[in-house]
Amino acid sequence: MSKLKVNIETLGCKSCEITIEQIILEMPGVQAVKASAKKKQVIIDFDEKIIQKEQIIEAITEAGHEIF
Repeated sequence: MSKLKVNIETLGCKSCEITIEQIILEMPGVQAVKASAKKKQVIIDFDEKIIQKEQIIEAITEAGHEIF
């Protein structure tokens, strides 16, 4: 199991937290997601044998969020 911490500039409200968590949790190999608008951060637990961190980052940016 791997852990990925992503700082997201456009994560600003509870609704954004829920949306980004749902998008990432639907991806195969993702075990857990915790988004924090206060910290502008998402922490993801995932299985590198199934999904790569680049795929997760791509899904976040495709959802319209800016990573910093």
